[in-house]
Amino acid sequence: MIGLMLLFAFTPAEAIRDAVARREAVPVADVEVGELGTLSGAPADAQWSVRLPEHDLCGRVPVVLTAGNQRYAVTAPITVWRDLPVAAAAVRSGDAITLNTARVPCTLLRGETPVDPSKFWEAGVSIAAGAPVTLARVHTLPDVQKGANVRIEATAGALTVAAPGKLLEDGFSGQKVSVLNLATHAVLEGTYTGNNIVTLAAP
Repeated sequence: MIGLMLLFAFTPAEAIRDAVARREAVPVADVEVGELGTLSGAPADAQWSVRLPEHDLCGRVPVVLTAGNQRYAVTAPITVWRDLPVAAAAVRSGDAITLNTARVPCTLLRGETPVDPSKFWEAGVSIAAGAPVTLARVHTLPDVQKGANVRIEATAGALTVAAPGKLLEDGFSGQKVSVLNLATHAVLEGTYTGNNIVTLAAP
């Protein structure tokens, strides 16, 4: 459990809502707390302290509420809304994904991590239009695909030598890749640096 939070709120649900908003660094309007049930003997004008668990605050969450000398352990139905990447259109496994941003409840994430919208992604499973796109459902698309024609460059001092090549595997910027030198038919390893260029390490 994390430390207690003292909240000046009208109801226990509002106290939990405010505590979750602080913990998750989201506006209060982006947190929903469902029915808590009756808290027997709770004062109407209580100053509630809220103890939240350390795990994700989504779904049915165990919470400890304290008002004066009264302590209540409750299970709070909590939903946190966030602006997340979603599929712009329905895709099947193997399709490239076009992303939009939409306000999504945490319950749709199922504990998964949203993708980085600055990268390109391929669906690993079928994804419906408007569904959140998470790392568990996708693969990273390569910057350039296996078989693409590239320029092989090797630099020694002020001299740069170039040759035509063909990728023998998918290329990702900044990562090692195997390439066939079409002039010599030698298989080389270099770094894909973008713009269809593979750079060889200096001899």
